[in-house]
Amino acid sequence: MDLRVLKSQKKVFATVSALTVGILLPLLIAFEPHNSPIVYVVDLFFVIYGLWNLKFYLPSLIEERPLVPIGVSRTFTIFAILPLASIGLMMGFSEDTLLLIPKLFFLKDIAEIQKSLHRKDHLSPLVSRLVPLFFIVPLVIHIVACGWVYLGSGSPGPHTDALYEYVRAGYWTVTTLSTVGYGDITPATVPQMLFANGVMILGLMFFGYVLGNVASLLARLDAAKEEFFSHMDRVETFMSYNNLPASMRKKIRAFFRYSWESGRGFDSHGVLDVLPPGVRAEVSMHLHRDIVEKVPFLQDASQDLIEAIVLDLEPRIAMPGEYIFKKGDSGEGMFFVRKGCVEIVSDSGDVIARLDAGSFFGEGALLSERSKRSAGARAYKFVDLLVLSSTSFQQILSRHPEFAQHMREVSEARLKANKER
Repeated sequence: MDLRVLKSQKKVFATVSALTVGILLPLLIAFEPHNSPIVYVVDLFFVIYGLWNLKFYLPSLIEERPLVPIGVSRTFTIFAILPLASIGLMMGFSEDTLLLIPKLFFLKDIAEIQKSLHRKDHLSPLVSRLVPLFFIVPLVIHIVACGWVYLGSGSPGPHTDALYEYVRAGYWTVTTLSTVGYGDITPATVPQMLFANGVMILGLMFFGYVLGNVASLLARLDAAKEEFFSHMDRVETFMSYNNLPASMRKKIRAFFRYSWESGRGFDSHGVLDVLPPGVRAEVSMHLHRDIVEKVPFLQDASQDLIEAIVLDLEPRIAMPGEYIFKKGDSGEGMFFVRKGCVEIVSDSGDVIARLDAGSFFGEGALLSERSKRSAGARAYKFVDLLVLSSTSFQQILSRHPEFAQHMREVSEARLKANKER
């Protein structure tokens, strides 16, 4: 069998064994303290688990690899696999289920859950960190509660109703671990007192660990927002230091707030830059291909050329009322509207047309290197644009001479049409 398959099976088996140990064994010790035939089943399960582990390590033995020293962890593993409870039951030991306690060592395998989540690419890092806490916290409460039941639940003997006794012990566990301690349930025997002391010490560490992790996760949940506020503090310092007028400060704040709200302060272009070229091209095509292919003279372009174009698109934000360019300006590139609305305006400021998301304008700059803007373009409200510069487009054409010839024909046809008007 493939070693990778064996490793995958081992992880599943390890997780199942950890959950079995964490849930079933404490219940057996608390509510079936002696003469329970279930211990045979539990011991058999872990003997099989031990033999299966031997099967997992067989390939290294067959390949004559150097033997790994046993070490402390494997020593405890071998000891935990031994069917001590079954032997105790056959020998008439009155507290035979206590011999299941060494198997709690397998709780260490609960870490496989977190490792498996880290390997799931479709899960966010927040989920992979938070989910293990939902396993660990109830499991610790369950184990401590069962230990409290076994010791008598704060009375000389347990209650006759097992469910009530378990819920009551869980209540005591939470109040003690969290250091609340209402005092309505208190230890009555020396073992209970010693156990309560240990639980309180554990509670200081355990709930400190849990609360620290939760606080860290909540901080990471909105880390971008914290970064935005930190950035705005620096902007405010800059504006105060340079004594900028109130109207200018208002515009700057509006710009940064829009940048935050539209992208949650996330630099998507920065992420694309660090990706491998093939993945970057694939993502860029997914994001921008549709809007680029709407341009008439690009509809016959090859896949490679479209890919080159989307990789060279640069993001830009225009504020309400801002002129993107004016009539008569030199054409330095064309624009694609990702979000917002752009007004095409005349010299007098009259609106000729309005272009919404998915539109494009200024494509004449790509058809002629000396073109002048025939009209102005003004942001009606905040606009997210993608800019394809004439320089970048000419460099792309130099790598695609066949399409460059097509562009020259389109340009000549356009000039001829303009002359005939």
